[in-house]
Amino acid sequence: MPGGPGSRSGGVTLDRAGRRESRIAEEAAINTLSQSLLLVVEWARQHGVEGAIVYEIVYVAATITMLPGSVLTLGAGFAYGPIGGSLLVSPASVLGATAAFLLGRSIARPWVESRLRRQPRFEAIDRAVERDGFRVVLLLRLSPVIPFNLLNYALGLTRVGFRDYVLGSFLGMLPGTVMYVYLGSVVTSASELLTGRGARSPVPWGRGSTGWGWPPRSAPPS
Repeated sequence: MPGGPGSRSGGVTLDRAGRRESRIAEEAAINTLSQSLLLVVEWARQHGVEGAIVYEIVYVAATITMLPGSVLTLGAGFAYGPIGGSLLVSPASVLGATAAFLLGRSIARPWVESRLRRQPRFEAIDRAVERDGFRVVLLLRLSPVIPFNLLNYALGLTRVGFRDYVLGSFLGMLPGTVMYVYLGSVVTSASELLTGRGARSPVPWGRGSTGWGWPPRSAPPS
């Protein structure tokens, strides 16, 4: 009989299957994007200053478009070492986050509002930012309360001042940037940036030889 227990059960099964297919498609898309970003890492590593400039541009663009940034952050360590990679990623991440913040206050505002509608957590953040913008932004950057890419846009809806946002973001993102860049610096091949474990690092990051100077290290002989 229509509307009975059997039809409800079938609807639940179809709904679960749909969600599973959606997750599979999403994972496939992320994997494809990560492979593309890996090509950027390998290309930049072999093209010196030109490669570093392109890397910075791609990093900013990836932040604005909310692409997964872990491959690029790890890749900077692989390509330029922990110090050079940190000097590259830190300003790029702040530039990308600032651009997203400004977009969230302007043309992207309706979209951001639709994503955050009826979010009690964000409402609490908005109230806290009004009282102490710099400190709240700093703490948010140090914690995973809201995903990094969404937070960039979300803070554009708050009353936080531009200076407090930029300074709090820079200082709050710096420890994570240095950690991920260092982890990338200990892998021995670009493919390991996607496997989750460096050959000489006991720390998995879940999502080659260490060089300490700014110039990218040359690729190992084939």
